[in-house]
Amino acid sequence: MDHEEGRGSFGAVIHYQQLSTFKNVAVKILATNNGIRESKMLDKIKCADPDKNNLLKLVEHFSLGLQHCIVFEKLDQDVLHFMSKRNRKPMEVSEIRPIAQQILVALNALKSMGLAHTDIKPDNLMLVNHATHPFKVKLIDFGLARNISDLKRTSQIQALGVDMWSLGCSLVFMYFFKHLYPRTSEYEYIATIVRMHGTPPDHVLREGLRVHDFFSENKTSSGNKFKFKIPTEYMGNALLPVFWFASTGCLVEPAAAAVQSFGPFCGSFRRCSLHGLLSAPPICFGGPTRESLTAASAPPSHFVYGQPRDCAGAPGSWRPIVTCVHLLLPDHL
Repeated sequence: MDHEEGRGSFGAVIHYQQLSTFKNVAVKILATNNGIRESKMLDKIKCADPDKNNLLKLVEHFSLGLQHCIVFEKLDQDVLHFMSKRNRKPMEVSEIRPIAQQILVALNALKSMGLAHTDIKPDNLMLVNHATHPFKVKLIDFGLARNISDLKRTSQIQALGVDMWSLGCSLVFMYFFKHLYPRTSEYEYIATIVRMHGTPPDHVLREGLRVHDFFSENKTSSGNKFKFKIPTEYMGNALLPVFWFASTGCLVEPAAAAVQSFGPFCGSFRRCSLHGLLSAPPICFGGPTRESLTAASAPPSHFVYGQPRDCAGAPGSWRPIVTCVHLLLPDHL
């Protein structure tokens, strides 16, 4: 054993060197049930060319007492740690774009296998080897991955679009080093979504769980029947001064402050759908303005046109192609 790579809520990851091959590997040690479940997912992925599809590659797995060990390839560092080591500096769009392209390839492969990752976040996007292959990444941690057929729309995890939504939020985090939605409480989280994107349609809310915790319903209304609860309706007067005023200084402004903090991009974020959120016009920083960009010179799909390639004169090296940049994703995905 070399050293411990990290520790999460489900187990620890330790760096080992295999004695038989002298290869460096990572070993994830989990409780048996969780380990076997994740191993089954990695076994499926192993058959789909993980290197080509930017997915974590399984080496082997085995049970040891009450624990299950998963041995997989040793990677470099996750995107969150990479950003933290750069003094929490937000990433450039030219750095974000190749990451988005590679994870879209990974999601397309998972979709072809009928799988959903359900836990995409900067912590689970791993740089392979940043020194030799800048911004080459793989999608890791399949502990919460599920067969899409096993996920129902009324379950706690929504099968349709959950991975694309999570990827979009992760890309925004990389650009701002700030979460698009606040994480201080469930109420504040949903309040910000409603503030940015509007109240979801009635037919969507009727299918959700715990909707009545956050929305009141007026069945006699001739228009939209659901209305987002104000803080007093959600928590009650007794709890509000302690919880809300102590942390934010006001009742409803946390959501408004979150909107204001994203400046000129809020017009895009106020769209109600993920498709709308991710189809903002391309933006070139330090170059043409938003108004000067046309569909002919910089179509939104250019954001993911930077394909991995070998550089001339340096076989095996990898560099992202710098072209016109786009804040998020192409509108046709």
